Amino acid sequence: MPTSTKCFRTGWRVDSTTTYIDSTVPFIFERNIAINTPVTIILKDDQYDIALSSIELYINGWAAINASIVTNISGGYSIKYTPTIDWYWNSRVNIRVEAANDVGISMLSYQYYFDVVARKIGAAIEQAVLEISRETSWDNL
Repeated sequence: MPTSTKCFRTGWRVDSTTTYIDSTVPFIFERNIAINTPVTIILKDDQYDIALSSIELYINGWAAINASIVTNISGGYSIKYTPTIDWYWNSRVNIRVEAANDVGISMLSYQYYFDVVARKIGAAIEQAVLEISRETSWDNL
């Protein structure tokens, strides 16, 4: 099953005084992500400290910051969310991040998604048909 080892560096920001997303894993719009892949987001601010209490993370519309590990790093914070259950097969995971620096300048709401790998069921169906055929007497049909 594929796993993401890539990192998307955004450098996305309105100006040099706002908090911004430095990188994401899985990277923005990535496809075929494994069903158990954690989400990691690096928030940075080049001029001010990020207000920890302002950081918000939403996964598929649900607040997930309290279920995440937020770590202070040089110039900002690393946010890591590990799903408690696997992502659904062949689904789109929507991420939204909001934050502000300690002088009250908020970043624009940053939104992106990644797509989870589709389940390969061909082999499972073939195995199920074989098991049924072994258990069924075709003469009785």
